[in-house]
Amino acid sequence: MSKDNKTCAFFLTRQTTVAVLLAIFFSVGLVGMLLPATNSFFLQLTPLALLLSFIVLALSDQSRQRGKLIAYLLFIYITSFAIEVAGVHTGLLFGAYSYGDNLGIKLWKTPLIIGANWFFLVYTTAAILEKTKMNSTMKILLASLAMLVYDIVMEQVAPKMDMWSWKEVAVP
Repeated sequence: MSKDNKTCAFFLTRQTTVAVLLAIFFSVGLVGMLLPATNSFFLQLTPLALLLSFIVLALSDQSRQRGKLIAYLLFIYITSFAIEVAGVHTGLLFGAYSYGDNLGIKLWKTPLIIGANWFFLVYTTAAILEKTKMNSTMKILLASLAMLVYDIVMEQVAPKMDMWSWKEVAVP
């Protein structure tokens, strides 16, 4: 196969096509959120963007153990959703907080998408670190650190995006 054909084949793969489409989708979303005239409209699309990301991730997983993946998905979804429900209703786990409207439909004052979002975060951090040659303990520590850093960043912008807010002035 010639160099030109290899380049063309690369750009025609399903994964590349999906990656390009997602990059366009999220770039449009980012620009839409940054423009004052379209900000509120694009913020309302947040649950759709999270759901789309989750679906693409689930469909593009190439592991041979599909049943195991589904079991992990259900475990993480149900556990994280239950923890978030308990957190919202008691304030004991994370402090007193509530969810806004930009994460979509809620059950027990908790967005249904939140469990899928937690699965997405766990899966992506695990997938990134799986490629490294670190031992399991180090992978777990780095995955936890990555999710903590993500959370610290989100805590700064989530209230402004009406995703969630804390009853206290300071973010915990």
